[in-house]
Amino acid sequence: MLALVLGCTFPGSVSPILPGDGETVPPLVTPRSPSLSAEPDPLNILVVISDDVGIEASACYSDVLDVDRAPQPTIEGLCADGLRFTDAWSYPLCSPTRAAMMTGRYGWRTNVGRALDEDMESLSPDEVTLPDLIDGDTAYIGKWHLTGLDLPEHPHELGWAHFSGTLYGAVPDYWSYEKVVNGEKVDVQGYATTEVVDDALDWLAEQDDEPWMMWVSFNAPHTPLHAPPIELHSADLKTLSMESQPVPFFQAMIEAMDTELGRLLDSVDRDNTVIIYLSDNGTDASVNQSIYRNSKGSLGQGGVHVPLIISGPGIPTGDVDAMVHVTDLYNTILELRGLPPLEDDEHDSISMLPYLLDPAHPPQRELMLTELFGPQVPESLAGRSARTADYKLVRLFAGGERLYNLREDPIGEVDLMLKPLTESQQAAAYLLGDYLEQIEAQAGF
Repeated sequence: MLALVLGCTFPGSVSPILPGDGETVPPLVTPRSPSLSAEPDPLNILVVISDDVGIEASACYSDVLDVDRAPQPTIEGLCADGLRFTDAWSYPLCSPTRAAMMTGRYGWRTNVGRALDEDMESLSPDEVTLPDLIDGDTAYIGKWHLTGLDLPEHPHELGWAHFSGTLYGAVPDYWSYEKVVNGEKVDVQGYATTEVVDDALDWLAEQDDEPWMMWVSFNAPHTPLHAPPIELHSADLKTLSMESQPVPFFQAMIEAMDTELGRLLDSVDRDNTVIIYLSDNGTDASVNQSIYRNSKGSLGQGGVHVPLIISGPGIPTGDVDAMVHVTDLYNTILELRGLPPLEDDEHDSISMLPYLLDPAHPPQRELMLTELFGPQVPESLAGRSARTADYKLVRLFAGGERLYNLREDPIGEVDLMLKPLTESQQAAAYLLGDYLEQIEAQAGF
């Protein structure tokens, strides 16, 4: 793909990529390069999502934040065999990240801007989702959290041929809960992380030679923090209290998830499968042990900077430092399956395929968005944030803006607005503010 060219803009000048008054906000995509137009052979696609694991808790990101982490040999193996994305952005909460991944659209388009509750509207079945477009069998295993109402058929209405998992945001007990299997409710007595992998393996055992796509969404290590089976982790929890010492339980749940992920990957044809691992948002504040500013549920970097690792046949090893967004997985997966990406003014996804061919490929994105809105979102947190490679602007709906230089301050601790801005800072604030105003005009809020 060709990179967009973005110059610094100042008040009164015109951005080369931002629309004028009355125009539509572009999806910020570029046409495919002729060298990438050949369709690859269809591959199996395995998407794995952990729940509430920020980069300070994830394997492979100790160079970003050096704190104590749970053992994660399986995820470290994926890093060693594939690409680590160092600058991946999500939404601050579970549901909008999942909606963005599945539709390739920002939350202001899908109207999913916060974690869905039982009395809220679900992600609309009118959305064109990945499984709607993917040829071959598809399965979603584990946490769904895209339906507000009690709708056991909702995953199928969104295109998935097979669904086995929990509809809502968290299990009440990791050892006893209710799941849905193809529309039927089933009581489970067993450890949730193990149950997810068992269900995934059962589905894989039924597949023939046709390429498949499976989305495995772990509940772990989302609260409640319940001790996993002792054979899945190395932590000594016997003398610890979950209430007063939650971090060891959190880390044991991460290690147990990694162990079970290893069991799953042992049954996958690694020569014909692309594995995509990420988290849906940052770590919960109750177990965020680092200096990483803000946490899950915040537009701060600690809420939206997440691990993303992609490994598979032909994918090189190393790092991709360019900005990427969870929406980008949509067009990436389509192209991995030899399908054309959706590049219209209703989609926000930019395929990451060029990075999978060359990690040093020029950056594809010049702007990126994340949001937090909807019923019961605290007024002090609701808003939007946009960024370039260097600068990030947070604009709260209640009023007020914060500007950060992420190149110099990757954690996002120093609000540049507290002092007079330099000329380059003013230019960045204007560019990002203008972009947010265009989004707000179309979204209506």
